[in-house]
Amino acid sequence: METSCQLPGYFQLWDNFNGVKMSTLGQALRKGCQGEPQITRIASSDLLSDGKEVAILDLYRTTCDELNKISVKQFVAVSKRGDYQGICLWFTVEFPSVEGKENMVLSTSPMSLKTHWKQTVIVLPVHVEVEENDPVAWELILERNSLNHRMYNIHLTMLDPETEPHPMPCDCSFMKCRVIKAFLAQQEQAEMIDDIIDCTTT
Repeated sequence: METSCQLPGYFQLWDNFNGVKMSTLGQALRKGCQGEPQITRIASSDLLSDGKEVAILDLYRTTCDELNKISVKQFVAVSKRGDYQGICLWFTVEFPSVEGKENMVLSTSPMSLKTHWKQTVIVLPVHVEVEENDPVAWELILERNSLNHRMYNIHLTMLDPETEPHPMPCDCSFMKCRVIKAFLAQQEQAEMIDDIIDCTTT
């Protein structure tokens, strides 16, 4: 799973560190983070959008080749006003239980209990102020490291939501997306009415 997030520990903290402005040090810290992701804990209140699936893997059937490269383009609508400063990633594992009992779930989500895995964050070099429903987009590529197959190289490319095709329906504030969403909802309602009429006439 992944989503956009705020990272105050890498940005705002250094604007006023115990009464001292240390924004230059904050910039140096963020520059040092560009070469590798950071393992840290993210407060659920710092998430800016709902989590999006990167991949769903059935470990009983998944082949090694399928794990060599995983790529996905994400498009999300920001759920609240904030500072878009990074991408947060986490994983969830579901363990099958014996018949009659619920499956056990281990989640490293910021919304779940803390684990030693914490979360993985990709720190952006600069922050972007966003408003509720603003669209943000990126492409994430995970490639297995050729020297250590237990590790992945992570490539993140920020995409322009103005030029990238949006999913349908889309919850962002673009007028085109609002019109398409309203049209699809209207079509769905009309189909439901047709189904009800068919049931009553048969």
